[in-house]
Amino acid sequence: MRNTRAIDTVANDFQKALRNMGNGAIEFGRMLHNFAANHRLIPYAIMGTEMWPKCTKGIRSRAITEAEHIRIVQYICDPTLWAYRQLRGKNEGTTCEMWRDEWVNWLWFLWFTGASSADAANMKAENVKWDEGVLEYVRGKWAQPEKHSPARVAIAEGGRLEKLLKRLPAAGYLFPLLSQTRQDTRSKRFREVVSHLGIPPVSSHGYRFAFAERAKANGMSVEDRMATLGHSSYEMTHHYDKNAKVIPVSIEVLDGGLKLAS
Repeated sequence: MRNTRAIDTVANDFQKALRNMGNGAIEFGRMLHNFAANHRLIPYAIMGTEMWPKCTKGIRSRAITEAEHIRIVQYICDPTLWAYRQLRGKNEGTTCEMWRDEWVNWLWFLWFTGASSADAANMKAENVKWDEGVLEYVRGKWAQPEKHSPARVAIAEGGRLEKLLKRLPAAGYLFPLLSQTRQDTRSKRFREVVSHLGIPPVSSHGYRFAFAERAKANGMSVEDRMATLGHSSYEMTHHYDKNAKVIPVSIEVLDGGLKLAS
């Protein structure tokens, strides 16, 4: 559709483009169509209401647990998995071990950074600011990046994120194979593993929820959570961390009551 004039677009173009695509693509196609119709870029509606593909019931967003993450990583550490053999066959010059390493490192990257799966797959070594001790990046979903402060993830010296980053490529894409893989393909592979292991439905976006909840439960300030997740409002951050189990500090500790009691 990219190379077709709006006025030359027909219903079959939308239906072909949206075949086997997810809810997000369907909604975007509907928005694109309605924008063109409302602004008279097309003389009449191309797609009637009943012609659009039906949105399927999606996976409820939730945080992936640490135990679930460990189970998934342990399972995909096997380079003989059929999925790796299929990927190797479709990508000349790659090996099952290369795909295995990228998938494992990618999931650990999601666990430590809270980045979206797409932002993580497209992350580059140049985003790592070693002199500042941060991973800094512009979110791919921002239509006007200049209006947002970059997301900044702290890199603790000697920590596991630092060790992970140091074993990834020193230039270019951190995940060169996954960066060339479609988002829906990555999501499908992840769902297949989750289903195979009998884990309650969760998407790779669950890593973002997990990071937000862990950060809040462990006392990270809301300002730091917003900066790390790349949010410009507390409301959005709260959407991700609202289920965090926070143990408040005892008033006895805060007001010195324990000292008086002793």
